[in-house]
Amino acid sequence: MLSAPRLSSALSPLAAQRLLVAGATRVARVAAAVAVMVSGVATGAQARGRAASRPFALAPGLCLPAAQARSLRLLPGDALVVREGRIWLTREGDRRDHFLQPGTSWVATQREVVVIEGLGEAPSRYEVERAKR
Repeated sequence: MLSAPRLSSALSPLAAQRLLVAGATRVARVAAAVAVMVSGVATGAQARGRAASRPFALAPGLCLPAAQARSLRLLPGDALVVREGRIWLTREGDRRDHFLQPGTSWVATQREVVVIEGLGEAPSRYEVERAKR
């Protein structure tokens, strides 16, 4: 990875600044998702559980923009179902990363908080199907 001084010599000053800001923004998003995972307190759109409005949304479910992280609280039997796009899922205590494709799901076996992130260029859509209790 290029450091800021080497990066600025390889790119125009404006391009280097945009690249550094984009990287800082991504780090901040992941840090916020980890903070929610640790504290259990969601803020903003996470707390409201609302999807971004898209007039052309074809698949049902919540929207997860590309490269945006979000945390979800799941209970045993709850399923995260991917409707569109690709989603990366990670959870505490699990060394494996889980990559979910459209039509696939991941079912929680215990009460936990998972962090998901949209992969690729386009937004992903997902639903959380709650287990009957």
